Amino acid sequence: MNAGIDELKINPIPSLLSCSNPAIEYFTRRDLLNEQVEPISELWEIKDVLKILKKQLDDGSWKYPSKIKKYLRSRQDYDQFETYKNLGRLVEKYGPNIDHHQIQKASEYLFSCQTSEGDFIGIYGNQYAHTYSPAIMELLIKQVIVMTNALKMVFSGYSPCARMMEVGLFHSELLT
Repeated sequence: MNAGIDELKINPIPSLLSCSNPAIEYFTRRDLLNEQVEPISELWEIKDVLKILKKQLDDGSWKYPSKIKKYLRSRQDYDQFETYKNLGRLVEKYGPNIDHHQIQKASEYLFSCQTSEGDFIGIYGNQYAHTYSPAIMELLIKQVIVMTNALKMVFSGYSPCARMMEVGLFHSELLT
């Protein structure tokens, strides 16, 4: 059972298992106690997940919830941000992956915001976002997306990854 629990002064396992949150209980059993658990798809049917998924639009995005002044930014910029936030909530808290059709649609929507150079722009208008572009990539990778041509383009165009390839820390063959 270790997972570093033995190093703590207080064992958090009893509190985590009694918190009445199915996702926390699931990940505690799977990741900290190394127990056999139901398929992760069981989490995708809980109320909090369904509430988020219910608001997803047909194109895979989520609509930003407040009014937008058209002269400031486009609706798409805000919707991309809302999609990033909701996809992040789902992936980080409940573990849905590319096997879930709505998560796949959200991923496709985010890829539609990708430039020909591989960056994800739009949250800050047409500017590259050093914060959001890598964060979006992280969410897409966490969903266990196979390295598609779109992700190949991201890794080859994103300078830290390109530098890692140059020095041999990250092999481009992994992307083919």
